[in-house]
Amino acid sequence: MLLRVLCTIASLSAFAMVQAVVPMPAVASGGSLTLQLSPTFAIRPASGSSSHPVLDAATRRTEAALFAHGGRSAPGGVAGTSGAALQALLVNVTHSFAPPKLGSDESYSLRISAAQPTATLTAGTINGALHGLQTFAQLCHFDFDADAVAISRVPWSIDDKPRFAHRGLMLDTSRHFYPPTALIPLLDAMSAVKMNVFHWHLSDSTSFPLVVPGTNLSAGAYGRSQRYSRADIKTVVQAATERAIRVVPEFDLPAHTAPSWCVGEPGICTSSATAVNPASSRLYEVIDAVVAAVAGGEDPLFPDEFIHLGGDEVALSDWTDDDTVAAYLRKQHPGMSLDRAAEAEAYGSFMEKLEAIATKYGRKIVHWEDVFDWAGPMQSCGGVTPILSNETI
Repeated sequence: MLLRVLCTIASLSAFAMVQAVVPMPAVASGGSLTLQLSPTFAIRPASGSSSHPVLDAATRRTEAALFAHGGRSAPGGVAGTSGAALQALLVNVTHSFAPPKLGSDESYSLRISAAQPTATLTAGTINGALHGLQTFAQLCHFDFDADAVAISRVPWSIDDKPRFAHRGLMLDTSRHFYPPTALIPLLDAMSAVKMNVFHWHLSDSTSFPLVVPGTNLSAGAYGRSQRYSRADIKTVVQAATERAIRVVPEFDLPAHTAPSWCVGEPGICTSSATAVNPASSRLYEVIDAVVAAVAGGEDPLFPDEFIHLGGDEVALSDWTDDDTVAAYLRKQHPGMSLDRAAEAEAYGSFMEKLEAIATKYGRKIVHWEDVFDWAGPMQSCGGVTPILSNETI
């Protein structure tokens, strides 16, 4: 019992040392000294380190945050400090820059000593270094009495890597429009806690705000100004990349589409404009145009390898109640009940068509769970089991 209590106390002490760091580092140890940052403190690349504008931008943001309250005048020297001041944080990155992707190396090591004028941050990648900069900033606090930035519990030794490769947050800008300038603070907040995936839910039944060449889909936006241009998307994706965040766009299909998709492209919808019409050849041309805008060409809007194409909450009655779609379903799935044929189309044939389009543009598909529930290996849709790639999530 005594051993268990001692182990618990030790665990709580270790947690208390790093409770300011979010998330808690994989391995961390601290001391009992307080160290001030010199008024001339700077974050600099180590000799031979890889450099890149993304790292430069993160360095500027970190320094600005550290000294937001002041601290650039001569330090006052608070009782309990080591008497020395930290002059610099040297950042040493092994590899050249690569945009964040699933499974990227995000590890880093941070060393802060009261006996050395410089701290060191070492990472294999710039994305790992960005997380290390966040940890360094979290260890610092502004001492208002001394007009100085200080670090408690020095010396620090931290070796960190994420427990989960995907640490995401979803924002729905189809139900509530946010301009690009409003999304940057969200990315800053995600970066502060080392989240690395911005799941951008771009379209739903309420609005389609993205301007897609070759279509009139953005007529389904809330208003003329509540749309996203190519430049808008590029601004957000670049800001995310500078914070080690992937951006995965979502276009929900075949449900969550009407009436927004139908406003500018009425030919792709049922007669009641309650759903997209799987019998419409124009529908697949429009979907192709959407994926091409997202993933096509040498400079795609979203460079991430994944695209989310929904698949959730399909209301089968939207199809079975439409005479044209019902006739199409009976032709495509002879001998089935109409409801079962609608299931087979939604989660069998339709998902296969989506996958073919995404694969053409080199993207892997993410779906909501409904697709697995209805079309996965557990169950077939009236005998129509889609051939989904093993890469599909």
